Amino acid sequence: MVNAYTLTFAGFLMLGGRAADLWGRRRVFLVGLTLFTLFSLVGGLAQNGAWLITARALQGLGGAVLAPSTLSLLTNRFTEPHERRRALGAWSTTSASGAAVGVLAGGVLTDLLDWRWVLFVNVPIGAAVVVLAAVALPESRAEGERPKLDVLGAVTVTLGLAALVYAVVGTNEHPWGSARTLVTLGVAVALLAVFAVTETRIAEAPLIPFS
Repeated sequence: MVNAYTLTFAGFLMLGGRAADLWGRRRVFLVGLTLFTLFSLVGGLAQNGAWLITARALQGLGGAVLAPSTLSLLTNRFTEPHERRRALGAWSTTSASGAAVGVLAGGVLTDLLDWRWVLFVNVPIGAAVVVLAAVALPESRAEGERPKLDVLGAVTVTLGLAALVYAVVGTNEHPWGSARTLVTLGVAVALLAVFAVTETRIAEAPLIPFS
């Protein structure tokens, strides 16, 4: 469940940044936050493991779309150096402490209520922020030439890493030499190879420039 969120978040993070520059930071922020909030609700309502893992993966996608635009919105909104330093300091502090606070709060919610509330708690907060952001945040885009989205690169690296982690985690039940593990590793290698070719030969604006 944790890997599902982490892999989609990491794989699509750079794509989210490109999308914000291309389509508008507020718009992409709102789309990402809406996805994150919606699939927090879907995950909290999960009736089986596959449902929950899928919801967490899509929640990670929302987080990847959301996260890059937050910093861009701050730097665009606070143009005076002193105000910008304060805003970036608050952003850095929140980002650094968020994981630790989240683990602690999640444990408290699970003990007092139920594990589902670890996800449900995001829903009213996310909905409120969506409304406030739609009203208060100005739209902005990157100036100058806008890079194209490297969708193929983001998809192949995310699926490749997902297959790799799935193969490694599955060795508890399926040995390294089993057909399932070998096939999954082969799929991972093939996808990551396609990603490398995409970044070096196909993508006009690669997610990871190799040269």
